[in-house]
Amino acid sequence: MGVNLFPEYAKGLEGDFGAATHIGWGVGQNPDDLSNPWAWGSSSTSEKRWGVNAFEGATILTYLHGGFDYDFESIYTESDSDATVNEAAATLYDSGSGLFIKDGADQWFLAGTIVTVSTDGSSTFAADATADLNYAVRIAEYSDEIAALMIDPITVPESSTLALMFGLMALGAVMRRRAVIPSKTRDSHPCL
Repeated sequence: MGVNLFPEYAKGLEGDFGAATHIGWGVGQNPDDLSNPWAWGSSSTSEKRWGVNAFEGATILTYLHGGFDYDFESIYTESDSDATVNEAAATLYDSGSGLFIKDGADQWFLAGTIVTVSTDGSSTFAADATADLNYAVRIAEYSDEIAALMIDPITVPESSTLALMFGLMALGAVMRRRAVIPSKTRDSHPCL
């Protein structure tokens, strides 16, 4: 069983469903720094977490990372100072994690996938322009194209192919965790 993609015809209504639930494997708070902004911890603090945050807006996000230009429609959340205990901020290793919303019929929709944050290395919770932003690819903009690429039924690979795929995924995860991300300024949109 999968999750529904937030539909293209409803683009712009993401915020009408209340706070989004962010589920990811990002690093946690540095246990030695309990101030605001709070510093991100090391890779040893990475674990599956969830939290909520309201959509604040949408924008065309353009930035350069790893020699590639990225230009796409995004939605973003803001780390508010009135954050509840469940307020979520994206951190290192959260790239690709989902922002989910639920409709009145208790159906879940994928509304976005986290791509980057406005500040690398820390999360600022504030009520003004210093609050950090979390950017996600806007699924509604691309849901028709994604759905067109989905094949039903999805073919099941042979067991040897499956073992190779899992091995390559594990290797990719190890290499990703070892990647060094250069320090960025607030406006540079570092890739997670």
